[in-house]
Amino acid sequence: INWQIASRLAPGRIAVDWIGGTKFLASQGEAGVTGNVYCGLSDFEEMSFLLHFLRKEDTFADIGANAGIYTILASGVIGAKSVSFEPVPATYRRLLANIAINNMEDRVSAYNQALGSTTGEILFSDSKDCMNRVVLDSSAKDVIRVAVSQLDQTISQPITMIKLDVEGFEKSVLEGAGQTLANPDLKALIVELNGSGAAYGHTDDEVIAQLTEHGFEPFTYMPFERRLQSQTDAAARPPNLIFLREQSWVESRLVSADSIIIREMSL
Repeated sequence: INWQIASRLAPGRIAVDWIGGTKFLASQGEAGVTGNVYCGLSDFEEMSFLLHFLRKEDTFADIGANAGIYTILASGVIGAKSVSFEPVPATYRRLLANIAINNMEDRVSAYNQALGSTTGEILFSDSKDCMNRVVLDSSAKDVIRVAVSQLDQTISQPITMIKLDVEGFEKSVLEGAGQTLANPDLKALIVELNGSGAAYGHTDDEVIAQLTEHGFEPFTYMPFERRLQSQTDAAARPPNLIFLREQSWVESRLVSADSIIIREMSL
C-alpha cells in the first residue's frame, strides 16, 4: 500500500532501500524492478543462489542487465566486480543511475550494447520495459539500432558467473561466448528459458545442449536448505535454470556463505 501511494505521488523514481544497505530506483509500472519491492527478491531462488555463491574476488557478467538489479546484488551486496550489458539507451541510463546511487562505479563496467554471435548493429525494441528484445522485422514500430558484439571480443577478464536474460536471444549470445564458456573459471550461469527463442528459430533444448557441451548441467536451488536439485525433466522445467560445472565445489561455496538478511529473514 505504501508503495502504491508513494509511486503515484512522487514526481520521479523513488530510491527503495534494499538488501545489505543497497538501494534501487523504481517507479510505478517498471515490472522488471518493482517485483523486488513486493517480494524482496523478484527471482527468489536464482537471486538467492547468486548471494550464496558469489564472493568479493569474483567477476559477474550481467547480460541483459535492464536496470541492474542483479548487478546491485553482485557488486553492491557481495562486492564482486560486474560487467553489465544493456543495449537500450533509456534503460542503460537507469542502470547507470543504480550504479551511482550505490557507489559501485569502481566495481562495475557498464556497456550500452547488445551481445550476440556477430559484431556490428542490430535492431532492438525500446518500448517494452524489461521485455525489450532483438527485432528481426525492420518495419516494426518502436525499433532502434544498437551496437552488438561478441562477449569474447568485449571482455578479456575471467568470468565466474553469468546471468543471461535476453528474451529468447540466448543461443546467439552463447555462440559469441565460446572462449568464455570454455574457461574453467566460469562455474555458473543463470539462464532464462521460457520458449521465447522460437522467435529466432531455436528451442530451449538447443540452448541447453550448447551449455552441456561445455560441461554445464542444469539445476534449481532451494535457498533455505542451501541445496541444489538436478533439473533434467523437460516437462517440469522452470523458466529460469542454473547451469553449473564442478558441482561439489559450488556446493561447498553455497553452504559456507554468510547469511543474508531479507525482510528481517535470515537466508
